[in-house]
Amino acid sequence: MDQLNDEMPESLARAMKALDDQAGRAAERVDATRVAEGVLRGLRQAPLVPAPRPLWQQRWMRIAAAVVLLAGGTALALQLAAPARNAQVAVGVPDSLSALQAQALLDAVDSLPVLGGDSVPALVITMESLNESELLTLLQTMDSSEDVL
Repeated sequence: MDQLNDEMPESLARAMKALDDQAGRAAERVDATRVAEGVLRGLRQAPLVPAPRPLWQQRWMRIAAAVVLLAGGTALALQLAAPARNAQVAVGVPDSLSALQAQALLDAVDSLPVLGGDSVPALVITMESLNESELLTLLQTMDSSEDVL
């Protein structure tokens, strides 16, 4: 094993020296002036190709930007021109509540913000559909609103 490690660097050094000698001989054969003249001749004879235009100067990009601006402006104008609509929520009030509790429940529901506008489906909530924690929260809200009245 030691013999292989000792021979390996020497063989690599010989291979590197041989490659270096070969590259030196090839460099001596190259005439830099002749190569430069050939490159210039090729550049002069090649047809001129126009440089690509920047993205913002291309016609299709301008058309796409105009379409986006037109669509956005139309959507904004429709949003501003549309009258505000109040969403109606049906709330079932059980008979077991007093008039004051029922009014407090309706006031609590009316104070909630409506999200989504017209896309909110009609939803009917009754006392029976609430679970224990929701019912407790509702009763606490009604109790706290009674203190305000």
